Amino acid sequence: MWSLPALSSLPWERILGVATILGGIAAIVYFRDKIVAWRRQRPPRLTPLVVVDGNGSRRFVTWRGRDPVHLIDHEEPPRQLGGFSAPVCDALRRDSGFEPQFNLPDQIRGEVVYELSPDFRAKWRLLGGMGDGSGSQVLVLVPRP
Repeated sequence: MWSLPALSSLPWERILGVATILGGIAAIVYFRDKIVAWRRQRPPRLTPLVVVDGNGSRRFVTWRGRDPVHLIDHEEPPRQLGGFSAPVCDALRRDSGFEPQFNLPDQIRGEVVYELSPDFRAKWRLLGGMGDGSGSQVLVLVPRP
C-alpha cells in the first residue's frame, strides 16, 4: 500500500506562503493612499471644554495646552464674545487652572483660547475686553498669580 508524503514537504505550501506575503504587500501598496486620504479628512481627536451659552447652545472652547489645536488648519476670523464672556471665563477659571485675561492682538502673553465649530474642523479666536464682553482684545489664559 502506498502512503501520502508529509504535507510540509509539498511545494504548493511554500507557494501558498509566498503568495500570501506578496498579496499582503500588494494590499498595503494599493490601500495606502486610500488610508492616508481618509486620515486627512478626519478631524483631530479633541476634548474641548463644553460651555452652555445663554441660549442653551453648547459651545466648544479649547487652547493649545488642552488639545492639539494646531492640527486644525481652517481658522476663521475672530468673533466677539458678547454675553458669552462671563460663562466662558468662569468655566475656564474653574476647569483650566489658569486665569483668563484679554491681550491686544499684537501683544499676546498667554495661551490663546479658541472656539471650535461643532464638527471640530474650524477654529477662531475670541474677542472681548469690556464689561459687556465686547472689545478688540484676544482671550488668553495666563498662570494664576
